[in-house]
Amino acid sequence: GYRILIHYLRAQPINEVIKTAIARAARSLLLAAGVLMILSVWGLDSQTLAAAGGAGNAVQTIVYVALTALVCWAVWEFLRTIIDIRVEAETPGDDEEDTAGEGGLGASRSATLLPLLRSTALVVIALICLFTALSSLGVNVAPLIAGAGVIGLAIGFGAQTLVKDIVSGVFFLIDDAFRRGEYIDLGTVKGTVERISVRSLQLRHHLGAVHTIPFGDIAALTNYSRDWVIMKLPLRLTFDTDPQKVKKIVKRIGAGMMDDDVVGVGLLEPPKSQGVI
Repeated sequence: GYRILIHYLRAQPINEVIKTAIARAARSLLLAAGVLMILSVWGLDSQTLAAAGGAGNAVQTIVYVALTALVCWAVWEFLRTIIDIRVEAETPGDDEEDTAGEGGLGASRSATLLPLLRSTALVVIALICLFTALSSLGVNVAPLIAGAGVIGLAIGFGAQTLVKDIVSGVFFLIDDAFRRGEYIDLGTVKGTVERISVRSLQLRHHLGAVHTIPFGDIAALTNYSRDWVIMKLPLRLTFDTDPQKVKKIVKRIGAGMMDDDVVGVGLLEPPKSQGVI
């Protein structure tokens, strides 16, 4: 069955890394099923091992814990590979990342949210594996789960600022207010979004400094990298300058900028003069 799956995957137009992840997960799951089947053929099923006394219970526990860890590892490897491939596909190239500090186009929404999803998936799978392993060892996990809920509630009351930061961050990400690589202004600080965690984000100022701001401290946010922006450049000239001549020069320079292969790509309209202010 495993060889049939491998031949089928090789014939499909799927990314090689995804094929490898599917093959690893399938190999792990088939290994777990094979161990259970071998134990059943040898007459070492759960009832037989339970009736064998202490040694049988120990063998049964070791097998169940190992199989649980194997299945959890297979699921995590598959999810991690899929998420990493998606993040890599959504992440801008090297040239675009170099210009990100200047307020260029940021990463997609998926590239911003997927790393957080990967961390959450790791925690959830690890907790499931832990509680399942403890249950196989004969530990009653119900009080542990209830105790974790009580501890979490106590921590929530004692760390209201932390809860505020996490909840605010969730709503900022749901609203798609900013993405990794975008240039934003929070009023007190501004910069390019470099990193987004559960409770804060890091901004790289255009002079190089890195600011870490908790989500709960963000009262207003201005995004300079979303869709388009208008930039006004004041030109200080002497009083005897001819405004009409300046207007023609700006128009000629604007036409040249629109025709430029590098600069013109980022311009929606040619620069033009508004006249004397």
